[in-house]
Amino acid sequence: MSTDIEKKELEIDGYGMIYSCTLEKCRGVIIYYQEHISVSEYKFANSNFDEASWCMVKLENKETLLLGAVYRSPNSTDINTRNLLTLLDAFSEVRCNYKLIVGDFNFPNINWTDWTTPHGIIYRESLF
Repeated sequence: MSTDIEKKELEIDGYGMIYSCTLEKCRGVIIYYQEHISVSEYKFANSNFDEASWCMVKLENKETLLLGAVYRSPNSTDINTRNLLTLLDAFSEVRCNYKLIVGDFNFPNINWTDWTTPHGIIYRESLF
């Protein structure tokens, strides 16, 4: 018996979805949105971070919102964490009216004074 989930199993009537699915694990992150909302998937060139979904939402006033949903596994490798920081740098450079990131970054021991964790430095100057 296969444990792989097919796309149709994730669909919800009346909602569109944008999702990532890593090929080796078929895990990922889904953003659901009501179908009447103008949403398009947003792709970051050369992003190697494992699990994140991104979309650009057109708001009623012709403004735009870049929305990201991110999951960083607590078992994430140092390389994948660096890829996440690179992705967040790219996110900070996108021109739009509003930006929002939701998710679980799994950094339970952040030292907010010096922006470090037992896994290394998480601060990126360009994010602020």
